[in-house]
Amino acid sequence: MLETVKHTIAAHRMLTPGEPVLVALSGGADSTALLRVLLLLGYPVRAFHLNHCLRGAEAERDEAFCRSLCARLQVPLTVSRADIRAESVRRGESIETAARHIRYERLFAAAGADRIATAHTADDAAETMLFHLARGTGPEGLTGIPPVRGQLVRPLIEATRADVEAFLRQLGQDYVIDSTNADDRYTRNRIRHAVMPVLREINPAFLDAVTRLSGLLRQDNAYLDGEAERLLCAARRASGT
Repeated sequence: MLETVKHTIAAHRMLTPGEPVLVALSGGADSTALLRVLLLLGYPVRAFHLNHCLRGAEAERDEAFCRSLCARLQVPLTVSRADIRAESVRRGESIETAARHIRYERLFAAAGADRIATAHTADDAAETMLFHLARGTGPEGLTGIPPVRGQLVRPLIEATRADVEAFLRQLGQDYVIDSTNADDRYTRNRIRHAVMPVLREINPAFLDAVTRLSGLLRQDNAYLDGEAERLLCAARRASGT
């Protein structure tokens, strides 16, 4: 998996050699693998963990795991706590939406000018594409999760969840499991557990196909955006405004 991540970082110009990066660390398999990969590739890494205070003892276990892991690896760790349930009421948002907004707000605050690495994988990108497709979307929604968005980078975006788990087994590295990942009341979990396995049966290389499609659509969107900007600039020059 090291070679896959190295190629992804270079292909999308995510990080320069030796560039400091803040890892969003939940303690789950993906983010734990991301932390270990970036360290093995020689990047100066810091980590950030948000305790959402939603899952009682399980949330405390996750925080303790992240603290222990970072202490063992000598990685500086910032831990933040938020009463997401109360914040969702105050903001008038669902718990899931409030959690996402608060997580990114605090990530950016902790990162300063450094890049932020999140642990989205090829599976996550495919699930996002299917989620958008089911709800109704245009070409942009079918691009899935972008490898780079401003300060955010996704070094695992071309690695599969199976790659991640195999990598962690090879290292003998444990991780925590969020019990809500098994709850099919959440749409994304239903896609993961019911839809993705069927698509893999139809085409074992389904994730590769989705990754290619997303990349092609991103190229199309970038070209069209560039042409629109070029024509707009030309029109402005012609009119003098």
